[in-house]
Amino acid sequence: MHKGRIDALSRSVGARKGGSADLSDLTKADLDKLAREKAIKGRSKLSRTDLEAALKASWQLFRQETFVIARLWAPPA
Repeated sequence: MHKGRIDALSRSVGARKGGSADLSDLTKADLDKLAREKAIKGRSKLSRTDLEAALKASWQLFRQETFVIARLWAPPA
């Protein structure tokens, strides 16, 4: 496997574990694989740019949901 692709994949794994990744470094196939894991519908019809946007949007939604859950479960001050 090409070194650049391995680096991009390791960054994407880091992002899934709470780190950050630059999705612009990933290929369309890599983005499609991540979108499949996130159950994003209509992947086959999405362009590479649209896949990237959908993954970023799903990450933002995840962060918002996590924040809301944390607030709901937080002990009273």
